[in-house]
Amino acid sequence: MKKCLIIINELSGSIKRMNLEEIKSVFCFNYEPEVLKLYSKKQKYSPNGFDRVVICGGDGTFSKYFNNAKDCRDPNREIIYIPFGTLNEKAKGNKSLAKLEPVLLNNLGSIADYYFSYVAATGSFTPLGYVVNDKKKKKRKVFSYISKVLKEYKVHHVDATISSISNTNIYIKDTFAIVMILKSKECFGLKFNHLYREDNETLYLLTIKAPKHKNVWGKIKLFFPLFRAFFIGFNKEYRSKYINFIPFKEQLNINLKKDEPFCVDGELVNINKENNLIENINVVNRIAIYKRKDVDKMYAEHKHIDERI
Repeated sequence: MKKCLIIINELSGSIKRMNLEEIKSVFCFNYEPEVLKLYSKKQKYSPNGFDRVVICGGDGTFSKYFNNAKDCRDPNREIIYIPFGTLNEKAKGNKSLAKLEPVLLNNLGSIADYYFSYVAATGSFTPLGYVVNDKKKKKRKVFSYISKVLKEYKVHHVDATISSISNTNIYIKDTFAIVMILKSKECFGLKFNHLYREDNETLYLLTIKAPKHKNVWGKIKLFFPLFRAFFIGFNKEYRSKYINFIPFKEQLNINLKKDEPFCVDGELVNINKENNLIENINVVNRIAIYKRKDVDKMYAEHKHIDERI
C-alpha cells in the first residue's frame, strides 16, 4: 500500500483549527498514514519511503520542507499544502483558491540555494516575519504582528548590487531600505503586487532607496516611498530614483557589502555577502494548495458517501 506522511507544525498560528480526522479521510484514502508533529524550527525529518506528503502549517513550514533535505525533492512524490499559518500569504494571493480549485505549482523561488514560496526580503519591516513569538502568534493571530510594527519602523542601510546574469536589463547599485524578491500578490498582509499572475515563472524585484540618515527625519523621508509601494502598489513595471519594481524571469545576482538577515517565507536566513543567485527553481514535484474550508467540504462529501454505503 502507498504511504502518506502528514506533517503538522505545532508552532503554526492556526494549527488548532486542523482536524486530523478530516485530513486522513480526504488525503489518505488508499494510503497508509503516518503523522509527524514538529515542535521546533530546527527539527529535521526525512520523507523517504512516502508517496504523498501533506504539509499542515504556515508558508514557512511549506518552504522549509524543500529546504529540509535533498530527498524532499523526489519527482514521484505528491505534495499537498494546507495553510494553517497566521498570514498564509502564498495561499491568499492565488485567485484559483477562490474558485474552489487547488492551486498547482511546480516551482519555487530561490536565493542563495534557499527555497521560498512567496518572499525573500531584507531591510525595514522585514524582521516582522520572524521576530514575533510563536506562542503569541497562536494566541493573538495577526494582532501579534501589529504590536511590532512601530518597533520595526527603522531606516536600514543595505548596500547591494543587483544585476541580470543573461543580459543588462537590470543593474541597480545603491544603499537600500528594503530589498524584496516576491513570488506572490502580497506581503505584510498588503496586496500591492497587482502584476502577479499564477504562471509560476515570474519573480518580482522591489527595491526602496534608503534615506541618508537613520534618525526621525530619515523615517519621515522613508514613509513616502513605503506608502507608494505598499499602499498604492504596482500594475506595471516601475523604475524611479527611489523605487524599483521589476518583474523578471531570468537569473539575477545580488552582491551585498556585508552578510544580511533575510526573511525567507517568515523564517530568518542569514545570506552571505557575495554572489547570491536569485532564480526560479523547478522542484519537479506536483504541488497542490488547498484552502481549509475546501478540505472541510471534501470531508463532508466523503462522509456523506460513506454513510450512504
